[in-house]
Amino acid sequence: MRWNVHSRAIPLYGRGEAATGCDLRRILGEAWSAFDVAIQRGRPASTRDLASIGGLVARLTSEQLAPFADHVLEPIRRYDAIHAAGSDVGHG
Repeated sequence: MRWNVHSRAIPLYGRGEAATGCDLRRILGEAWSAFDVAIQRGRPASTRDLASIGGLVARLTSEQLAPFADHVLEPIRRYDAIHAAGSDVGHG
């Protein structure tokens, strides 16, 4: 399922996975969430984008963002700094 926005130079859309009738509600929800991410990023998005840290962060409200950063992202950054992992978590 795709929704397109053609008022931009680059069309935006959110895409869910292929579905059967019993999965339709889930797939529509995924497509809408992907569309929200596409609007925020300025490029098309799919369910793969929803499963990334950047996709998750993009869907957080302002009230949810600080606790998520403090309790999830910051420990990952600290771990990466200690172990020289060079992760770019949260920079997408």
